[in-house]
Amino acid sequence: MSREIHRWRLLRHGYVNLMAGLLMGIPIGAGWHARAWLGVHVIQITSSLAVVVLGLVWRDLQLPDPKLLRLYRLTLGAIYLGLAVGVFNGSVNFPGPVSQPGVVPPAWHAVVAVPTGLAVIVMLFWSVALTIRGLGESKVES
Repeated sequence: MSREIHRWRLLRHGYVNLMAGLLMGIPIGAGWHARAWLGVHVIQITSSLAVVVLGLVWRDLQLPDPKLLRLYRLTLGAIYLGLAVGVFNGSVNFPGPVSQPGVVPPAWHAVVAVPTGLAVIVMLFWSVALTIRGLGESKVES
């Protein structure tokens, strides 16, 4: 029963974050730090779709319950922490390597955004590794 509850929660949180990612497109149209918000917008939509896909394959994961719980927590923690750092980056016009190449951010922006962004990346890689391990060798009936 717990697996099905986690599955539905992943789907719900994925769709909520997808809507948040779509709403992050509003500052792009308004012209308010458009380049920074564009990066946040695309990353949030992509991350949300990954969470929805995880919810869809949740039943097929062959992991023990403690690892499933860890995967669930890592995924939701990463997407909401990513949402928070994304809103921060868009609000302060944090320069990214694609949006503003060669621009050095102010020190206090980097102190907030870089460690948080690295934590999100580590959490996402860990959750992807657990997902791949959980999918393992699926048995396909012919």
